[in-house]
Amino acid sequence: MNSTPLSHSALVVDDETVSRLVLSHMLRRAGWDVTEADDVAPAIAIARSGTFTAIFSDFSMPGGTGVDLLNSLPPTPTRPLFVLVTGIVEHSSVGLDLASVIDGHLIKPISSRSLAECLATILPRQRDR
Repeated sequence: MNSTPLSHSALVVDDETVSRLVLSHMLRRAGWDVTEADDVAPAIAIARSGTFTAIFSDFSMPGGTGVDLLNSLPPTPTRPLFVLVTGIVEHSSVGLDLASVIDGHLIKPISSRSLAECLATILPRQRDR
């Protein structure tokens, strides 16, 4: 999975420590620089103070949702790509209207293959902005 240059950076947001660490590790193995947050409020602060290629956010967290995080980002061409990470149960509650505003979607547990497919889908969108 080392096909992505280090010029990509990610913010990984998940209140579940193991899920956050696994995704962060997978991205680092793929050459990404990764910053982590464990809830929506710290993620908003980090996202506003940094420049990220993509944000990978859990859907449901104690302090809000990944959608809340997405809505806090200014809708500019420089907004990071946004990947919503959901559990199997949450997946069914992600509506079609939301699919039009997120750049990608991953279902837990995340495999190396599903992450690679997601990255192959979202990274061209960054260039098209």
